[in-house]
Amino acid sequence: MTLARKERKELGNLLLDKGPEAPTCCEGWNTRSLAVHLLLRENNPVALAGLFVAPLEKYHGDKTDQLLRRNYQDVVKEWMTGAPVWNPLRYIDKQANTAEYFVHHEDVRRAEEGWQPRSLRTQDLSELYQALKFIAPVMLKKSSKPVIVQPDGFDRIVCADRSTVAAKGNDVVRIAGPVPEILLYCYGRPTTDLIFDGDTSAIDIRKI
Repeated sequence: MTLARKERKELGNLLLDKGPEAPTCCEGWNTRSLAVHLLLRENNPVALAGLFVAPLEKYHGDKTDQLLRRNYQDVVKEWMTGAPVWNPLRYIDKQANTAEYFVHHEDVRRAEEGWQPRSLRTQDLSELYQALKFIAPVMLKKSSKPVIVQPDGFDRIVCADRSTVAAKGNDVVRIAGPVPEILLYCYGRPTTDLIFDGDTSAIDIRKI
């Protein structure tokens, strides 16, 4: 089972267990808001685009309000069944959803006091690393100095053009630690066990 499929099942069960009013690490969102986002993302990508495209903002708001009025458990259970057959996300589940579901799973877990990092399978870490190779350069590219991330047990990822790194010499910022924690850091989430070297004030995490 891929990590995306495992996270969908475990996150769905956690959402059902927590109920609609539990906190998350997404600012302004409780578990109901998160469940609605997940379902809207797969069932109405045009509405989801309203988060980024101004002319669709009202449409996104209207569709979100409709789902917020639905029974919470029905929303979660519908999302747990997977994307509809017409949505391409159904056929690229691993590529599209590995990071999305892992981060949102942790959004619910880490909103509670006393959270601890999970122990993940080697396969899970490999899949998160593949996601990180794409995500880290995107999320950190606006940093004023090149950022290099070194995930435990995997090759480093240079989050800048290599010629820029060469020109800067040692004037770079390095982030080392477990793959899941670096991924969550790139999304601005609570983390642990990360080691920073260099001018961390130069880091600019993209807001999405």
